[in-house]
Amino acid sequence: MREISRCVAARPISIALGDDRRAGKRVNFLAANEDARFSLLSEIVYRSFMADAPDMSDFAHALDETVAWCAEKFSMFDLRDSLRSRFLEPLRHLVRDGDSRYSISETVQRVIEYRRTLLKQYAEPVNPRTSLRQGRLLAVFPTISLSHGFSYDDTGGFIDWHEIPPWDSWVAFLDAPAVLITWVPPQLASAVQCAIDCNAEDSLQWAVDVKEEGVAQLKDAGLVF
Repeated sequence: MREISRCVAARPISIALGDDRRAGKRVNFLAANEDARFSLLSEIVYRSFMADAPDMSDFAHALDETVAWCAEKFSMFDLRDSLRSRFLEPLRHLVRDGDSRYSISETVQRVIEYRRTLLKQYAEPVNPRTSLRQGRLLAVFPTISLSHGFSYDDTGGFIDWHEIPPWDSWVAFLDAPAVLITWVPPQLASAVQCAIDCNAEDSLQWAVDVKEEGVAQLKDAGLVF
């Protein structure tokens, strides 16, 4: 948790009201109202925590959509491109063009939202949990990737030269800790394990092995396997 309460407590908040603004006088809000001070601190701390916490229902929905979408498109005969649909292709690459957490998060979210739109328009309604336990969830840390390309050979191109899985398989991006959650078809679990074993910088990990808070909360909710 961020040390935000210490910062707020150390610096009184003041507001200017009515004629006091013109006179240059200020009312020390925190000193005048301890209850308001406590409420303000509680609200800031709560919002700080919720900003970092993943939305469980949205994650579960995106996971269902990812599995439903990929189950129809994945092919062992085209590992490189079967889950890289041209109409979902992002404008920016997460490693090559992802210069900040914000730009990476925005890129991932656009792919997820467009996939959701296409599923609603052209596919059967997504049936939650139908094939949820098939395959595995991979945690990808794009900001520390060394782009060495080892995973490309290990997975037949499923994971690209920058250590990023295909965009059709993206489930969510968690700001804390800057991790992309992707779905791996069950047929590729062994190949991806080889990629993980050769990934010296640990930018690829099975989600169940990640201990950071955001992913841990998903595990506690039974959404990581």
